[in-house]
Amino acid sequence: MRGKRFKIKNKNELPDVKIKKTRVKPQRNHKVGNAQKVIYDEIQFQSNLEKNMYILLRDSGMQFNKDFFYEKAFVTLVEPFVITNEIWINKKSTKTYLMDSKSVRKMIYTPDFTENIDPTKAKWIIETKGNPNESFPLRFKLFKLWLSKNNPTCKIYVPSNKTQCEQTINLITNEVSS
Repeated sequence: MRGKRFKIKNKNELPDVKIKKTRVKPQRNHKVGNAQKVIYDEIQFQSNLEKNMYILLRDSGMQFNKDFFYEKAFVTLVEPFVITNEIWINKKSTKTYLMDSKSVRKMIYTPDFTENIDPTKAKWIIETKGNPNESFPLRFKLFKLWLSKNNPTCKIYVPSNKTQCEQTINLITNEVSS
């Protein structure tokens, strides 16, 4: 509006100004954006980035299900528990305000690639993450807390593109050779 002057004949009359409509972003679901499941070597990967990491690990001389594992290890971050408090919550499906159930399911974390099937004995863990969803930072923070208590010497790699996957492989192979 700066620099333009409007001639108003009548004080009650407003100038003709085009109002730019702002575009509303569609709400995202809780799935990872742009991730497509891929089948390679009879293994279903959650994304193309995971498939690329698998190929790089295999091409570096490591053997699948011997030197590295894909989504075999999992960690229970929070055990299931029962709440004694009353919790009233809006149920969107029934559009009513009801008391929620008192049992809470466990929270688990499954890293993409591990050096050992037991995460407490693994030397390295790789979590490929292209576009993380809303729940990933909190879940990953809890995983890092669990790992710091149960396996403080384990290294975590979180590559987000193919170049970083290649750098990760170089770091792991240099560590093994030295």
